[in-house]
Order: sequence, then structure tokens, then C-alpha cells
Amino acid sequence: MSERAATRGSDASAAAVALDALELSAGATLLITGAASAVGRAAVSLAVRNGLEVFVVAGAHDHDLLAALGATRFVSSAGDPAATLRGVRPSGVDAVLDAAGMRCAILPAVRSGGRIAGPHGWRPRLERGIRAVSGHVAPSEGRPGGTPLARDSRPAPDAT
Repeated sequence: MSERAATRGSDASAAAVALDALELSAGATLLITGAASAVGRAAVSLAVRNGLEVFVVAGAHDHDLLAALGATRFVSSAGDPAATLRGVRPSGVDAVLDAAGMRCAILPAVRSGGRIAGPHGWRPRLERGIRAVSGHVAPSEGRPGGTPLARDSRPAPDAT
């Protein structure tokens, strides 16, 4: 397997693990930051395929790429994406997959009681009953090369 193919598989696995940790049902709203990244593109594709209403944070130059993956709701990456999202969806989204690592800057986009995850986990202070879930990918024990990938979806503790 080429290094490029292995990376694509890891990116898709990271997106799948993070989406799985969010435990969203069809029709739920999801905001994906870093949507044009490899993890973000995989997350967009998987989320659309699973019937989620997907909002993506992206620059205008990435809209065609993301639209080809099924994205239909775009939030500009310029300025304050959380405020922009709240302008079109005042209640916020059910969950955020934070592939860009925006962390606290994107938290206002999540509705009260919603969820947030990223492929590398989440540790900043939470508010409004938002639940952080660990959507990072960890190698399985006893497997050479760290494959297959395992999920750790235990809730992440609030930071103090």
C-alpha cells in the first residue's frame, strides 16, 4: 500500500470514529470545521451519506469541491464562523466535528446540550451542557503498525 493510500485510509478512519462518537441520527445538524481537509472531506461524505444536515466551514475557493461531496450549507471561514452559523441557524447545530482544531472559537455554534468532537480529542472548557466526546483514533493493542483502528468514545472531562 502506498503512503498516500495509507494516509487516505487513516483520514477516513479518523472521520468515521469522530462521527460515530457524536452518535447522531439521520436529520441531525452537524457543523464540520476544516471541511476541505482530508479528514473534513471524509466526514462530509460520510455525514451526507448518513442523512445528516451538514454545514461546512470553508473558504469560497473550496465550495465546488465540498459541493461535489454533497455539502449544501456553507459557512465562511473568514471572520467568526460560529456567529455566522448562528445568523442562519439561531438555535445552533446538534454537533460539531472540529477537524480544523478551532476549539473554543467554534463552541458557540453548538446548541445547548449538543456535542463536539475532533479527530484528536477535545479538552477546552465546556458550557451550556455541551458534551465533548473523544473522537480520536488510537491503534489497537497487539496489532503491528497500529491497525486496525480502535475507537475511544468516552466523554472527555471538562477542563478546569
